[in-house]
Amino acid sequence: MENIIVFHGIDYKVGTTMLAQSVAQIIADNYQNLSVLFATLNGRKSCEYIRKSVKTVDEYKLQIDSRIFLNKEFSKECKYKENLHVLGGLVAEQEERYYHPDSIRYLLDSVNEQFDLVIVDSGNSIDNGLAIGALESGNKNYIVLGQQETSISRYEKNCQMINSLGVNFDGFIINKYIESDLYSRKYFEKRLNVDRKLVKTVAYVDLWREAEHENKTFVEMKNQRYSDDVYKISEEILRDTGLSSESRKKRGIIWKNFM
Repeated sequence: MENIIVFHGIDYKVGTTMLAQSVAQIIADNYQNLSVLFATLNGRKSCEYIRKSVKTVDEYKLQIDSRIFLNKEFSKECKYKENLHVLGGLVAEQEERYYHPDSIRYLLDSVNEQFDLVIVDSGNSIDNGLAIGALESGNKNYIVLGQQETSISRYEKNCQMINSLGVNFDGFIINKYIESDLYSRKYFEKRLNVDRKLVKTVAYVDLWREAEHENKTFVEMKNQRYSDDVYKISEEILRDTGLSSESRKKRGIIWKNFM
């Protein structure tokens, strides 16, 4: 599915939800002709940075399991603001085991034609149907890592299981990145043996408590460093999916790149 981009975290609290939602928002805010869906398929509702009630995947489980094509009202039902739509994750977290990868592939296949771009947060656990189905559906899958030994070693430890599932990661994102840290970008590239073109960094921002309190992403809070890094990832996604950059929005721009 060419328009489905998946972000998967290697561990809890590496900032996957914030990053995925920020990418969805930055694209929707600056490309008004593109219809964007942000979906959290990770076993949790994951709506910490959303300020109003949204539809969740639980509400469509009967249609998914019965293979009843999701109605054309789906995009209207999930509309968050203007051209950005949101599908929240599970309200009943204990029921994640009831979702099979095939069901999630069916869900994404059924709705992806209603949107120009689908951004998915698949959480940090590779052993549930929600995440596997999302990663199997992704046209491009990003793995989100933290800048510490536990994050790298967890990725190395899980590589065999990830490969056995046939899941490939097309990009590596070092989130909460600090330039002066010993675990530099070059260190990641060398240790993981990946091409530098595949590795991105997103700056560390000490605003997590404020973001959760205000139900906002760092992009909405207008943090320039964070937004600049997310902008670069967003531009890469638009290039890879063949979506034109000529129709971007002209108002409310906070990046010099768009001036």
